[in-house]
Amino acid sequence: MGVIVTGGGTGGHIYPALAIAEEIKKRYPQVDILYIGSETGLEADIVPKTGLPFAAITAKGFTRKLSLDTLRTLQATGKGFRMARQILKDFKAHTVIGTGGFVCGSVMLAAKGQGARLFLHEQNAYPGVTNRLLAPLSDGVMLNFSEARGRFKGKTPMYVTGLPVRADIGRYSKAEGLAHFGLAEDKKTLLITGGSRGARTINQTMSQILPALLKSEDVQVIFISGRNGYEETRGLIRAAGLSDTGTPGLKLLDYLYDMPLALAAADLAVGRAGATFLAELSATGLPAVLLPYPYASENHQAHNAQAIVDAGAAEMILDAQCTGPLMLETLERFLDDDDYRRGMAKQMKALAKPNALADIMAVLEKQGSLQ
Repeated sequence: MGVIVTGGGTGGHIYPALAIAEEIKKRYPQVDILYIGSETGLEADIVPKTGLPFAAITAKGFTRKLSLDTLRTLQATGKGFRMARQILKDFKAHTVIGTGGFVCGSVMLAAKGQGARLFLHEQNAYPGVTNRLLAPLSDGVMLNFSEARGRFKGKTPMYVTGLPVRADIGRYSKAEGLAHFGLAEDKKTLLITGGSRGARTINQTMSQILPALLKSEDVQVIFISGRNGYEETRGLIRAAGLSDTGTPGLKLLDYLYDMPLALAAADLAVGRAGATFLAELSATGLPAVLLPYPYASENHQAHNAQAIVDAGAAEMILDAQCTGPLMLETLERFLDDDDYRRGMAKQMKALAKPNALADIMAVLEKQGSLQ
């Protein structure tokens, strides 16, 4: 029997697909698994490194306005659909699991035409266009946020499973995390991250207020600028009167492979509101100040952040409203009030879904899609 997983464009689509694929292979070693992604997406780089069989098709996202580019997208989508149909025919897939992204549409539509069982996993509180269109054709939709349920039309069964996170998230103790970065155990640790590519608003704002934060003798900072913004952030920190390499209590990094250790070390985080990052925060019970990426499709990061705020596990500052004074005031509220911060941490931990992967597998097994 063959199972195909598909999804791409961002890590938020890729890593859940990989987690599901790896769990299927672990439980059902006799099942053949193929990952279908786009030729130019991150998945074309990430997936082959895992050793999972990978096939690429042409895929291109639609712009919001009609233009000549719309015609090119239609042509690319048609080509991708034909490529997907041939791959599916050769692979003889019984089940297809999609996690979103433009590539997912072509693969799922081609699979529907060949009688395969279709399942979706939606990471965001506001589902993407592709998943909303595909849901009525599917045999089941698995959700990360319960808030997403009302955004889907049709009678397709919905299951709130949560989002799988890497196995090493939550594996390390706070002491192990602090020791890894050479930080003190008697200080509060702030983790700043805009993701692997960085977030300019976060970098600029946090560089501006670092001197005020580090004036406190019980605060230390892990600052992950992202590779694209590293040099600019170094310059901003120096302009603020600090050393990017020699300031006590400041660890400035362009990228971090050991994010599980940073999450373990931290008492508070500042970051975007992508679904994967939020799942990691909840898995470790780490409260946060969230700045949703304002250009995310359907503004889904703002919806994600609002769901966390409504649960009492974080505060949100919109990108356009983010200023140094506002950020400093917000962070000081967390850092100066231990009860407030611990209460937020408790609520964040309550959002964790440690059985997300098992629940996803239960849905697939219940539907007889792996047998």
